[in-house]
Amino acid sequence: MGLETVELVMEIEDEFAIKIPDEDAERIQTVGQLEQYVVSKTASDPQDVRQKVRSFIVEISGCDARELHDEAHIIYDLGMDARPEIIRAVRERRKSRPFDDVM
Repeated sequence: MGLETVELVMEIEDEFAIKIPDEDAERIQTVGQLEQYVVSKTASDPQDVRQKVRSFIVEISGCDARELHDEAHIIYDLGMDARPEIIRAVRERRKSRPFDDVM
């Protein structure tokens, strides 16, 4: 798992107030797996979680929403670890919330 994917997992954790252990994060490879994982860790409506996860991936990765489907591989299909602009976007988001990691 590359740095951009790790950053995405951290952002998902922040967005949904969940913790994704490293062992679990390493097994999450597709959009569908990420959605299922988040649904399993929240009490939210699965459709709402699905919409939020997909919107969040589009926002962070800059990929086209039409590229997102359950089997879309986060790295190979969406090129998450091949896009340096993703890490910059995540860092910019973190700058706007500088005290989130303090607690």
